[in-house]
Amino acid sequence: MKVTVTIEPDSYSGAAARAEAKLYAEFLEEVGNLYLHKNEAYGSAWKAQGWMGNLARIFSKAARLKVMCWNAEPVDQRGDESVNDTLLDLANLSLFALMNRRGGNRWGY
Repeated sequence: MKVTVTIEPDSYSGAAARAEAKLYAEFLEEVGNLYLHKNEAYGSAWKAQGWMGNLARIFSKAARLKVMCWNAEPVDQRGDESVNDTLLDLANLSLFALMNRRGGNRWGY
């Protein structure tokens, strides 16, 4: 399975808006495909955490991102995770939190 996203700006949108929409769709595809890959490897572990647990993971990832970017000598990678990987994980964690919230899953099961 593969995630495919298409965003079609209104016909009156300019070239810049169309280019941004294309890039946005590419990132959504990357986030979705990362979800599929990790869900295959780990199952739906995000459900067991509930949305409050998802928030805790968001805070942890954000703290890691801050260390990576705000140090006197920023690094693009810590261990096996790059800034881009961390940002993609944050996008997925945010979506997991929304999914759990909408499902009424505050603390997990």
